Amino acid sequence: MKREVPPGFESLLNALPEPVALIDSTGKIITENRACDRLLRSAGVSNPFVYDTAPAIEALEHEEVAHFTVEVHEETESRYLAFSLGSATQTGCRCLCVREVTDEHRLQARLARSERLAAAGELAAGVAHNFNNILAGISAEAQLLRLRAQQEQLDSQT
Repeated sequence: MKREVPPGFESLLNALPEPVALIDSTGKIITENRACDRLLRSAGVSNPFVYDTAPAIEALEHEEVAHFTVEVHEETESRYLAFSLGSATQTGCRCLCVREVTDEHRLQARLARSERLAAAGELAAGVAHNFNNILAGISAEAQLLRLRAQQEQLDSQT
């Protein structure tokens, strides 16, 4: 059940393009704008707000805004939502801003994977270089042995 909000506040809230909600001290949504409703519904988040906001609220004792990210598991993949929770107002309400960060999370995972592959490639190149140095020494020694053998054969013929 949503609490009463001042007249005109919801139209002002709905004019915001970013997903925003007001929550009470228990983390339940008091009111939200359309963008927030669409995002939370598409992510399968129901009202009342189901995430534990206690750690973020504790962080607000030291900061003006607390940030946390939640992984939402879906059937085939996960989605990631980033939340920014503001300090309590005089009424005890808190402003909650929501952003979908699934694409950023995927890009970070790809970047980490690319960095791991690059490191493995550099390691393999270093091993190959060292191995090549050893083979070059063996090859040079083999050529010297062949030249000595040829020289000895020529010397024995004369």
